[in-house]
Amino acid sequence: HIAVEESAATAQMMIDRKAIIESLKNPEVYVVRDNKACKQAITTGKVFDNYIAVVSGLKENDRIVVAGQINLVDGRDVEIIK
Repeated sequence: HIAVEESAATAQMMIDRKAIIESLKNPEVYVVRDNKACKQAITTGKVFDNYIAVVSGLKENDRIVVAGQINLVDGRDVEIIK
């Protein structure tokens, strides 16, 4: 057994790897703002299986697109499907 303690200083934002629209060398994601797709550059950290730590570029409550990015361009209207 391994005991792990998480604090605010060590907590990391994680996103699904499928959200990345470029390469991990130049990572970008689409963030939905006011029902529009906005391309956002991010800085990533460690990769954990299918998830990637985000060091900067996103805020905690940002909604990112994880499917259908091939049909998007910056500023395009989007409809969120749950």
